[in-house]
Amino acid sequence: MADVNVAAIELCKEDELNEKEKFGSLLPCRKLSPLEPFIKLEEYFMLERDRGKYLLYMAAIDSAVHQILASRPNTRSSVVKCLVLGPGLGRLIAFCLDACKQQGANAVVHVLEANPSAVEFLRKQFGDLLGKTVYIYDPFIFHPDLSVKDLPEPFHALYRSFDIITSELLGCFGDDEFLPELTASLYNLFLHPTKGIPIPQSWSTYVVPITSALTVDHLKNHKKSLSAGTLMRKQSSKIYIHGMLGFFTAVLFPDIIIDTRSTNIHQRNCFHWESFFFPFLKPISLDSKGTKKLLFSLKRKLERVRDREDKLIKLKLWYEWQAYSEDFQEKSSKKKCARKDAYNLGTQCIYNKDGETDAVYLNCK
Repeated sequence: MADVNVAAIELCKEDELNEKEKFGSLLPCRKLSPLEPFIKLEEYFMLERDRGKYLLYMAAIDSAVHQILASRPNTRSSVVKCLVLGPGLGRLIAFCLDACKQQGANAVVHVLEANPSAVEFLRKQFGDLLGKTVYIYDPFIFHPDLSVKDLPEPFHALYRSFDIITSELLGCFGDDEFLPELTASLYNLFLHPTKGIPIPQSWSTYVVPITSALTVDHLKNHKKSLSAGTLMRKQSSKIYIHGMLGFFTAVLFPDIIIDTRSTNIHQRNCFHWESFFFPFLKPISLDSKGTKKLLFSLKRKLERVRDREDKLIKLKLWYEWQAYSEDFQEKSSKKKCARKDAYNLGTQCIYNKDGETDAVYLNCK
């Protein structure tokens, strides 16, 4: 798969240059719920300009179909059952159909999408195949506690029967923050327990300290800006850290990896995910005499929220971050920092404590 990865890297470079020439550089974005608000069709078309990403998806799905068929004695009579989650405008549906056709097998593709506009578009796009090889259900919103009975009735007979489950839900910085919760329940319910292949198969998130006074100034002009890890780094000269950037990678199939890290310019192959920025109240000075620790945590909490009909259980998700010296001793304090959402921990700030300023929510029931 080396050739595919190299091609995706080159496409990413070309696409990014073209986008910058037409639209300029994108500023780091705020978190978005993967389900609310629903994006518009124009935004789907914009996302589909990322050729490197879709080349990797096409290769991953083709490899998955090949692996499945290789384990079967009679390829020509085989039916490969695929489930596509959140397909947008249908690229992954087409990839499943094409991969099976090219390898002499039949495909049946079931589609779950929450966005009503996308469902309407997909039904027009695959009109001739509906009810034959492609099944597109009414808009359906996933939640972490899904059971078979919660899904459209035709799904009740599909328990643990899918050969491939694929989704464009990727990464956990700046988009798709509830990726683990949304995919885990559906994988457990519908992926074949021994032979099923999920795409993506795994993902990793990264944070890196940066110097960017321009980004901090941009955030100051807005009313609202905006599992744990610790980063340690020694510097040979004095520099300032204004915040951290968040990136992710996703393993679609062995040796086929989507990489959004702009710090990894030789491997980055997917440009249409803006990095996530975590600002500090004041620039942090680094010099050769000391070491700073950057503490970063992902927090989750179930909350009961009263809606029009009854109490609704929602999963709250937010990030907290902090910087302190290597010899810093933790001494909790209730005293607030200058930022509304930051609290002193000894002499240092925990930013966005308890998600006071910035958090996203997902309905659980």
